[in-house]
Amino acid sequence: MKQYLFVYGSLRKGHEPPEIAETADKLKLVGEAFIYADLYDLGDFTTAISGGTNQVFGQILELPDDAEVLRKLDEYEGFYPSDAEKSLFLRKKTFARLGDEQIETWIYEYNGDLSKFSLINNRNFSNPQAV
Repeated sequence: MKQYLFVYGSLRKGHEPPEIAETADKLKLVGEAFIYADLYDLGDFTTAISGGTNQVFGQILELPDDAEVLRKLDEYEGFYPSDAEKSLFLRKKTFARLGDEQIETWIYEYNGDLSKFSLINNRNFSNPQAV
């Protein structure tokens, strides 16, 4: 069964930082998509919390059938499957919309208190001019 990852920031194709680029190259771009979520500015990075009322735009990437790729992505995002409490992000399932399709994907969500952070009105992280 194919697995997918929804990305909206540094893991988007063409935006990968050097430390994860080799792993990210193994992900296949499925297409531009959006999820219903709230996007928060955490200072050094952003987080989308699925289930919100806003459309957060990003990409759906297909994961290869290689557990090591997912392990490296988890490590990059600070997600520890065996210790969720110590994880900076959690990997959760959500649904992304690609055209008329709804595709179940993984997403990384911040695992901390969001009460002191502000919502981002601009929901297209890759294009700061987009509204």
